[in-house]
Amino acid sequence: MKTVLVTGASGRIGRLLCAQLCKKGYTVHALVRKKSSLGVQRSSAARNMRARGSIKEFVGDVLDFPSIARAAKGVDAVVHLAALIDSDAPPQRLFEVNVLGTKNALAAAPTGCKFIYASSIAVYGRNLPPLADENSPALPSTNYGKSKFLAEACVLCEQGRLDVVSLQFGVVYGKGFDDGYHSVFKMLQKGKMKIIGDGGNSLSFVHVQDVLSALLLALEKPSPSCIYLIVGEQKTQKELLSMAAKELKAKPPTQHISKHMALALAKLSALFSKLKGKKPSLNYDAVEMISSHRSFDTHKAQDELSWKAKVKLKDGVREMACEYLKKAGKAQK
Repeated sequence: MKTVLVTGASGRIGRLLCAQLCKKGYTVHALVRKKSSLGVQRSSAARNMRARGSIKEFVGDVLDFPSIARAAKGVDAVVHLAALIDSDAPPQRLFEVNVLGTKNALAAAPTGCKFIYASSIAVYGRNLPPLADENSPALPSTNYGKSKFLAEACVLCEQGRLDVVSLQFGVVYGKGFDDGYHSVFKMLQKGKMKIIGDGGNSLSFVHVQDVLSALLLALEKPSPSCIYLIVGEQKTQKELLSMAAKELKAKPPTQHISKHMALALAKLSALFSKLKGKKPSLNYDAVEMISSHRSFDTHKAQDELSWKAKVKLKDGVREMACEYLKKAGKAQK
């Protein structure tokens, strides 16, 4: 029976992964922060798993080496999910959590164990070829992307002592991933959403269930290559907005705004929000992401890990739109 350490276990992906690992018979060491807990423990099935000792909660932090070292003792594999993804966070904090935290997780991992790192397509930046793959140059353009790139470099340097795998995920979506998506749904409902540029740029999303399947396959299968792109069905910005509008029973956007204008408005939003002590309503990195062309080839993951995205984009968008409408209905009551 394998023992797996999951960092970021109380996060949205971490909770789901811990539950699936327990169901598959793994012993899970779940690293959670002091004020967090595993949502999976609220179900009777999960409580039974904990009672049998298949899931053990370790309170700690990736920036606190002794705590992660305790959690990593005797494990056969580490799945390093813990990260700061808030692009509005201070750069120093981003690099501390994402780079130093990864270094601590690597140092704590027992020699010879498998180390799976949750990376991101953000490491490639925005200036990509028409179809990028794992051999495309990594030129991150945001602080978040730079922090993930540096952390990934640290992971790859440990190849030999550890059996390392870096899964470069597209933009994760699905039930529970409200951040950013629901604000777009709201704008679509109100008819205020504009297409940035001509709308012909490809967007690379991946459903959380496909993320979980990639993590499990990377854990269970030999991985001859160290890096794998994990991206779902890819559509253009215009197609995706029309798809979402249809599920919301709203009119698809027809008006356009230039990328330069959208980025300028995002900068103004950030400035005014800072003065008010609030988070910006229009995020600069989000505008960059929506308006940039990013299309990826996932054949390596298909060939070597037997991974293929199963959730169709229209089904995932419908799931999120239903969740948004349900929450919006409750808010109006």
